[in-house]
Amino acid sequence: MNRPLLSLRNLGPVSVPWLEAVGVRSGDDLARVGPVEAYLRAKAAYPERVTLNLLYALQGALLDLPWNKLACAAPESAAEGGRALASAS
Repeated sequence: MNRPLLSLRNLGPVSVPWLEAVGVRSGDDLARVGPVEAYLRAKAAYPERVTLNLLYALQGALLDLPWNKLACAAPESAAEGGRALASAS
């Protein structure tokens, strides 16, 4: 998945610079760090701008699914992300 972030589903000209700024520069980087870690990094760097929609977008990018279809496709991922976010607070 060594694809540019802009070529991945759900990621665009707003979210890609945030990700690149925190060290996630390709699809391989995203797969390596995982969607929760990438989200937490972006949220720490841009707390006023990054929302949970980015977490859904990142998971969808890895699964090549629209972010709004994730609840049906991967509920365990959403639960895992929620636990990680709760423990990070």
